[in-house]
Amino acid sequence: METLNRRIITEPCAGLRARARMMLKGHWNTAVLGMLIMYVCIYFPRWILDTFLGKETSLAELLTQLGLSSSDLAALPGQDLSTLQSTTVNISPVSNIYILLVTGTFTFGMIYIMMMLLRARAANPGDVFTGFERYGKTLGLYLYMMLLIMLWTLIPFAGPVLGIIAGLRYSQSFFILFDNPDMPIPMIVSMSKYLMLGNKGKLFGLELSFIGWLLLAAVPAGIISGITSMTGAGTGVIMLATFIGCAGELWVMSYMMAAQAIFYEVLLGHIQAETYIPGVY
Repeated sequence: METLNRRIITEPCAGLRARARMMLKGHWNTAVLGMLIMYVCIYFPRWILDTFLGKETSLAELLTQLGLSSSDLAALPGQDLSTLQSTTVNISPVSNIYILLVTGTFTFGMIYIMMMLLRARAANPGDVFTGFERYGKTLGLYLYMMLLIMLWTLIPFAGPVLGIIAGLRYSQSFFILFDNPDMPIPMIVSMSKYLMLGNKGKLFGLELSFIGWLLLAAVPAGIISGITSMTGAGTGVIMLATFIGCAGELWVMSYMMAAQAIFYEVLLGHIQAETYIPGVY
């Protein structure tokens, strides 16, 4: 078990992003293909389950279930209430269960790829399935984290904000699992909480700094989806076209996860962002 020593990160977000790009230089294909495999394995089965097992639900009813009132729906910008009521989607509880069962494991697989690249070790896109070698641990850790975050969000008034803070507090859990595969799940989460003392704002700022890239990557998906919708294509075709349009997001999400890996290594004091050389400690 590795001894975890916490430090307060003072490096600017621009420096962390620069080191992430340096880390990915020559390895973008590995990271992006791994991200593609993860997204396909998570969301394609979900679409299949929703299509064949889902219950037809209007967007208005779905948004109401999420807590929006009729007045909230009517106030949505660019949305007509009758359109929301007439537009339907298929939703299946089974697909939600599937998402819970695999998201944490695939997330660990992507973190495995990033950490291997960061530490100048061999990695390939197929390593995204590595989490299934310790499926019970990755699933248990994910569910434990989600339970804690959900409990924070249930607190009246401040719940959403406290949920975001909790997510930042437990954000290092899968990275800690990578280095300490035998550490008990509660201890992993406690160590993440310890490491993030005084660092939650920095990580929040780092993630916020990618908003421009995420918005830019979403533009092709919006254009393609809009054009496909105007042609009268079916829902499946629209979803496929939107997925293709989202290809740019794979690069952005890989970039973000690489920056998070850099953040973890700087957090432990393994590297200094200003002098980072891939694989050199």
